[in-house]
Amino acid sequence: MKKILCFMIAILFLSGCGRINSKENKNAIPDFRGFKTDVYTEINGIKISGSAVYSELDGLVLTLTSPDSVNGIKIICKDGECKVTLCELSFSVLCEHLPFNSVIVGLVACGENAKTSIYENDSYKITANGYTYELYVDEETKCFQKITADGNDVLYFENFKYNMGQT
Repeated sequence: MKKILCFMIAILFLSGCGRINSKENKNAIPDFRGFKTDVYTEINGIKISGSAVYSELDGLVLTLTSPDSVNGIKIICKDGECKVTLCELSFSVLCEHLPFNSVIVGLVACGENAKTSIYENDSYKITANGYTYELYVDEETKCFQKITADGNDVLYFENFKYNMGQT
């Protein structure tokens, strides 16, 4: 049980939550304040996968699916709080205490700020608290491919779907 709790704490600190503001731009991507996507990232050579759903009403729900050691961990960010659960074990942390360059910060940035991002050099940029998040889009499919934070890859998307702000 102690091992599971330590692992959940490590996962939380690899994820974050935050609000990001930027200037409005006429070249902004479509306003999706609700999305669903499969996601993956790599941490210390281990590929971690899951699914993410974001809506203005419910906030962000990230459910990890692989590897088996993280399968079923759910991270929910809403109203400035990030809660991690596995079975009946859970804990919460204020989002402001989590790192900027995490999976969840990027996902929340997408949901909250897609309409106001600025398009420059083949990516949509959101700047907050001295950090720059870049959202790369496949120009053919118009789907997001990845998020970077200050030039470092944070998260990759697969099967990205959004509903034009209808959450």
